[in-house]
Amino acid sequence: MTIVRTGPAPRAAGGRRSPARRAMTMLAAALFFCGPASAFAAGARAVEIENRRLPEFPALSRAAGRSYRT
Repeated sequence: MTIVRTGPAPRAAGGRRSPARRAMTMLAAALFFCGPASAFAAGARAVEIENRRLPEFPALSRAAGRSYRT
């Protein structure tokens, strides 16, 4: 077995990413995570699909292992 020593890895082409690209990424992440909450606050609500009732929101008072349909 031969041991080969190498220097530090070369940097990727282009170096650091531009601040505009980072800002766009952060904006996309914020819209992804905060979009549903802001839509709910604006009045958008889920509708029933195929005559199935929407499930209730989970409650802390219920045990973790119990079924939500009791």
